[in-house]
Amino acid sequence: MLDLLKKRATHSHYTLKINCRNPKPICEEIHTVTGYAHSNENWMKVDGPEVEYITYSEEEEGIRHLDELLNDLCRQGIRPEKITILSRLRRENSIVRHLKNHAIENFSAGGNEAVSFSTIHSFKGLENSIIILTDIHSYRDKQLIYVAFSRAAAGLYVIEHKNAQEEYLALQAEKR
Repeated sequence: MLDLLKKRATHSHYTLKINCRNPKPICEEIHTVTGYAHSNENWMKVDGPEVEYITYSEEEEGIRHLDELLNDLCRQGIRPEKITILSRLRRENSIVRHLKNHAIENFSAGGNEAVSFSTIHSFKGLENSIIILTDIHSYRDKQLIYVAFSRAAAGLYVIEHKNAQEEYLALQAEKR
């Protein structure tokens, strides 16, 4: 199929050697949580903030943390359209369904002026400046976590259940 494409169209073929999308702290967290790593350390060149993990025990606590995080990001002057909330769950099953104080639109390719929401699966291949990953109860699905983490171009926030935090701490200990 590739040979057929080469005969019918012109294209560029270039191997990317530097990750210009994800800041180094996100790349390091991808390695910690999934074990995936790039063989070239120079591949991670972009500086950025550390990934912030926010842990909850009860759903109500997770809802409160998400609400407070959105308020904080707005106070920092981050435009709502630069923020996407990702979940492994559909919106009607996510803690996002309980938020009342924020305009959150389902992600659309045409763009949103509000904070957007999407499932991780539907957001594959896309990105936004700030990603808030929520409804995380486990880190076992490495490929799904990789997709979610790598969508963040500037900042990543993970709202995780305490069970996921225990898994994360074990993964972090393995890395050392």
